[in-house]
Amino acid sequence: MANLALGNTDGTIIDRLGAMVALKSLQKHQRTMGCTRRTRQRVCKWVPFRSSPVIPAVLPHIESLHTGDRMGRNRNLARDIRDVLAKWLPKAVASAELNSPAYCLFIWYQDFSGDDVTPQFGLATSEYRDACLETMRKSSALEAIWKPQQICHDPPFPGWPVHQADCEPIAAQSRELYDRLSRRVFGPVARVVWRVRNLRADSQELEMLALNPLRDELHKMAIEMNTSIAWFDLIPVTDDFVVFPCDYIGCWAYDDFTAAVPTDKAALIDRAGLNPFD
Repeated sequence: MANLALGNTDGTIIDRLGAMVALKSLQKHQRTMGCTRRTRQRVCKWVPFRSSPVIPAVLPHIESLHTGDRMGRNRNLARDIRDVLAKWLPKAVASAELNSPAYCLFIWYQDFSGDDVTPQFGLATSEYRDACLETMRKSSALEAIWKPQQICHDPPFPGWPVHQADCEPIAAQSRELYDRLSRRVFGPVARVVWRVRNLRADSQELEMLALNPLRDELHKMAIEMNTSIAWFDLIPVTDDFVVFPCDYIGCWAYDDFTAAVPTDKAALIDRAGLNPFD
């Protein structure tokens, strides 16, 4: 807990003792779903929320209260979702009717902005990819290729819309998990973190932290699917076919891509000039 001094805009200093008191107060009064009003008032008294920079040694501890999962329920639930999805998805993919080989199996998970949080899967084909490259500028084509769920083409457009469907077997579990995770974003402790970090309530950073239990499990599943399933036995696929879980909006696509796509697969995509993150 060294070097915990912090100055705010009017030059006052929150010393080491004050920072420790703020943290201990929050920890002491932490409850399962958040903290009491008195605790928040104590934290407000000791921590200058609008200050910059924020105490680096204290903030991770406060955030750990915000994103923590003491009983492991969230991660267990996310793991259950992964297990069900891993068994169901290959069968669902095998039943899809495609006009050309698929280059990607997308698994789109949702953020907290909508009511329906059921993940979806999508199969994008080489016909669609080739049409994007032939009719669009390279940067726009790559955007369309790796975010087909966010692109609206003038019909008819080859291969579009891509084959897309809800992952129905995990709908109920997804609603339960998102309900639990959302409390980590919109609950009382989260508000303390927002004020310390000077973040808005809809901060993408906080949403990403809250969704990490699900994202981690989807990344693990994708790595396994990318390395151990012979997809060409199920559907026609390209040589650089990948399983790619990412958020539906695409805000964290880079992090998801690097975490879920093996290096050899990424190298094939890169050599073809199709790396979406060049």
